[in-house]
Amino acid sequence: MRNVEGYVFIVDYGNIFPMFGRRNREVPILEENRKFDNFEFNDLAAYSSVFEVREGADDYFGGMNGQKIRRINLAQINMKIAESHGEAIEELANETDLITIMINDESKVIERALLGPIVKGKPNFGVLPGAFLRDTNYRTFRRTSKLWKGLPSPFKRAEYLGREVNRQAQCGAMIAKLKLKRLEEIAVNLSV
Repeated sequence: MRNVEGYVFIVDYGNIFPMFGRRNREVPILEENRKFDNFEFNDLAAYSSVFEVREGADDYFGGMNGQKIRRINLAQINMKIAESHGEAIEELANETDLITIMINDESKVIERALLGPIVKGKPNFGVLPGAFLRDTNYRTFRRTSKLWKGLPSPFKRAEYLGREVNRQAQCGAMIAKLKLKRLEEIAVNLSV
């Protein structure tokens, strides 16, 4: 199991919510001095302190002149990532708040796309039975009392999405437990 713990910031554009973590020096980018990277493209690297995540959010906002940012949320992230199917069954089969991570290493950029359930009224990911978490404001496969009888467990739904990512997108997939606790909301532009 790989554990990702720390802090991230989530930018609210109204219809999309990209997540950012610390700058990963191993990932080549054009802007060498910035203090943030898109979380899905920085090999899932989080900040280690609230001070650092606040600095990254300030740096992001400072470079986004004229963008339609509504607010920025600082959040604590804890992910347990099963790096094999056997590990997933052993560690995550009875868990809730699960996601599927699509692994795309075909280009020079490493992508770890975070996927979850389809949410009514939000875009989904083509014909795959899931959606990007950044489009659904980080909805996970959950076990709740409102589930219909016969609906598969969160693990079965994440596992099925992973199989479809393998089959249709021709990409690797991992299952992870995602805990995201929003700590502070920074109101940026209340008129948007």
